[in-house]
Amino acid sequence: MLVTVRHTEPLWLSIYAARTLRHPNLAPTPVDAMLGLLEAVVDRAADVLEMVGTDLDHLSTQIFAEATEVEAGVLEAGRRGDKRRQVVRKAKRRKAQSDQLRSVITAVGRAGDLVQKVRDCLAGLERLCAFATTVAGPRMAKEQKVRLKTLARDVHSLVEHAGFQAMQGSFLLDATLGLINIQQTTIIKIFSVAAVAFLPPTLVASLYGMNFHHMPELDWQLGYPLALLLMVVAAVVPLLYFKKRGWL
Repeated sequence: MLVTVRHTEPLWLSIYAARTLRHPNLAPTPVDAMLGLLEAVVDRAADVLEMVGTDLDHLSTQIFAEATEVEAGVLEAGRRGDKRRQVVRKAKRRKAQSDQLRSVITAVGRAGDLVQKVRDCLAGLERLCAFATTVAGPRMAKEQKVRLKTLARDVHSLVEHAGFQAMQGSFLLDATLGLINIQQTTIIKIFSVAAVAFLPPTLVASLYGMNFHHMPELDWQLGYPLALLLMVVAAVVPLLYFKKRGWL
C-alpha cells in the first residue's frame, strides 16, 4: 500500500498513475512504485527547467535586441536630416522600450522564482535518494539499485542545470537594469545639456539687469536688440559645440 500526503494534485502524480493503470507491470513491488514516482518527479522537474530555459533564451534575445535598437537609434540620430520626425520617432521608441523592459524584469523574476522552487524540490529529492541508497539499498534488487543510482545522477545533473539557469536569470536581470540605467542617463544628459545651454544667456541677462548708474549699454539705441542677440548666440554656441562632440 502506498500512502501520500499532498495538498494539491501534482501533474507528475497524475501522469504516473495513468501510466501505471495502462501498464500494471511497471510497479510490481512497493520499491518499484517508489522509484517510478521519483522518476516521474524528476521528469516533471526536467520539463519545467526546459520550459524555463526556453523562456530565458527568448528573454535574452529580446533584451539584447533592445540594446541593438538603442545603438541603431543613436546612429540614426546622426544620419537623418528630418529632426522633428526623428525626435518624435525616438520618443515613441523609447517609451515602447521602457514598457518592454519592465515586462522583461517581471518575466525574469517569475522565471527565477520558478527555478528556485525546482531547486528546492531537487534538493529534497537528492537527500531522499541518498537516504534510500543507504537504508533500503541492501534490500533492493540489482535492477532497482541501478534505477536508483541513475535517478540520483539525474537529480544531481538537474541541480547543476538549475544553478546555471539561476545564474542566467541574474545575468539577464543585470543586463535589463543596465539598459534602464542607460535610458535614464540619456534623459538626465538632456537636462544637463539644457541647463548648460541656458547658463550663458542667464549670465548675460544678469549682467545687464544690475542697477548701476554708469552702464553705457543702457543708453545705446540698439542695446536691447544686441543683448537679445548676445543671449541667443550664447545659447546656440554651446549647443553647436555639444553636437560637434557627439553629446546630443
